[in-house]
Amino acid sequence: MIDYRGRARSFLDWGERIIMIKQDGALLVHQPFMREPINWQPSGSKTNFSIKDGKIILQSHHKKPPEKMK
Repeated sequence: MIDYRGRARSFLDWGERIIMIKQDGALLVHQPFMREPINWQPSGSKTNFSIKDGKIILQSHHKKPPEKMK
């Protein structure tokens, strides 16, 4: 599940995703098909991890422009 708030707003319900966090801080979320990511955060983003109710929670934020993805 993905909840993005920033330059726009989007929500993706539960589904299979491939998540890539690059060394420069960029975060890319891909679906099992198509070449382009379905959601992404630009380089310079900070990503934190936690576990809640047995699920891994990723939270990524970027300062300029202000963006958040969970």
